[in-house]
Amino acid sequence: MSYDSNHTAWEKFLEFGFWAPDTSGELKDVSPIEIVEAKDMAQTDSNIAKNLLINENDISKFKEFYNTATANNKSVVLFRFAATDYYSVDTEIRRNGSFYDDKAYMAQQTVFLDFDVIQLTFNKEGNFIVIPVVASPIDIINDITPPLKGTNWIAIIIFAIIIILLVILLWKPVILPILKLIWNVISYPFKSKKE
Repeated sequence: MSYDSNHTAWEKFLEFGFWAPDTSGELKDVSPIEIVEAKDMAQTDSNIAKNLLINENDISKFKEFYNTATANNKSVVLFRFAATDYYSVDTEIRRNGSFYDDKAYMAQQTVFLDFDVIQLTFNKEGNFIVIPVVASPIDIINDITPPLKGTNWIAIIIFAIIIILLVILLWKPVILPILKLIWNVISYPFKSKKE
């Protein structure tokens, strides 16, 4: 699910303000088991990552693995088993109560320790086929990703227009009398000396 599917526009505004990034991305109809074909690999690295749902930092290792497997007449099969929540937020570092650094963020994610596949069960029209699997347990820990950032130039322009309109509308009835009052208070000591 995307951020937008379970947050209101108000919640998004409170979290990101006027500079909210695009949070509409959503994964739908993702096949849990996908056989990788040559056409999948004949793309740019970023498109391979996007289409196969692989971290772009892992593409070079994945290509190497794919090339070795296909050279040995083996198929490469992706097994997608989880979609979990991920949370990251900007933070600042303080040392002994005083500000130290603001170029930090913290993240929270699900990790899979000692992940092991024992068997796969396939169901076709009520017929179940169980295939035993031999695998070594692995730890699955994704890279952490910085918090979303964005600059919503439309919101900035609208905000600037609203400020300008408020100044224009409030100039005579509110702002000008306040400025006159401030001027009178500042200039009062000099006027009293002349009199």
